[in-house]
Amino acid sequence: MWRELAEYARWAPSPHNTQPSRLRIVDDERAEVLFVPERGLPVGDPLGKFTQLTFGIFVEALRIAAHARGHELEVTYAGEPLYAVRRPLQKVAELRLIPRGEPISDFDPQLLLRRRTDRHPYNDRPLPVDVISELEDETRRYGHSFHVSTDATAIQSVKELNRDSLYHDLAHAAYRRELGSWLRYSEEEARRTRDGLSARALVLPGLLLKGVLRSHWLLEAPAIEQLTQWLYLRTMTGISTVAWLKGDFVDAEDWTKGGDLMLRLWLILTLHGVDWQPYGSIITNDESWRSMVGKFGMSEGGGGHDMVWLLVRMGYSDHEPVRSRRLALSEILR
Repeated sequence: MWRELAEYARWAPSPHNTQPSRLRIVDDERAEVLFVPERGLPVGDPLGKFTQLTFGIFVEALRIAAHARGHELEVTYAGEPLYAVRRPLQKVAELRLIPRGEPISDFDPQLLLRRRTDRHPYNDRPLPVDVISELEDETRRYGHSFHVSTDATAIQSVKELNRDSLYHDLAHAAYRRELGSWLRYSEEEARRTRDGLSARALVLPGLLLKGVLRSHWLLEAPAIEQLTQWLYLRTMTGISTVAWLKGDFVDAEDWTKGGDLMLRLWLILTLHGVDWQPYGSIITNDESWRSMVGKFGMSEGGGGHDMVWLLVRMGYSDHEPVRSRRLALSEILR
């Protein structure tokens, strides 16, 4: 059964599609989630907040698939900081399957295979009120709050913040190297590695990405900077709604719990045919995060309490979302 569950979980999203989670099968009942440090993001995510969130997503995918097979999933997280000790694999959690005799009411696991991140332009179609209510209710169950804005000025501010945070990060060589190691500039490269962010998924020309990342000095030319900004902002037209989540985001327990919630919201949207794209760089970039808090009049959440920890755009696209490639099941299992 673990192999069947892992077939769903291997499609779980991760920052830059790094796929840092592994599943070690102990026996029919027990397994362990492992972290591959070389697939971490120590520059962009030095505390491992969003890598821990990724483990929560991975485990929640296993849980949803287990529910459909009549099993509950008991999870015990190790609680050890990431990057604290150099090792090829780090144990993140211990899992145990508990048979319940019949399927447990939850999402259809097939939604895990249909889920996408859609970075195409959207078409201005507004979200139905009942979908937003469903997202709010699910978020409340986790002790967090879900907020939306359809204000054109606010949406434009989010687009500009996302652009500016990316350019701010690209100005730093270490971040540029880390991001560049996960970019796949051609479909051949994406097929070969089966991980990372493909230019096709980013809806940007591969040659342009390669030029910007490997010859960053090109952005010092005003014409090149204006072209790249125009191309990037063009992918974010037609946005009808932006949304953010607020709640405690203090420690590893909060971060993995956030992953559970994030996946469940994503599946609600998938069920209703709604697209979304998380704006991770605005959250991880302190300057952009403070600017967002100021523009939206959000409380800052001192020490990570009741803070905004996720910002997304939501809507509908006239294009088929690109499905990022994934490692083979044999590479996920240990």
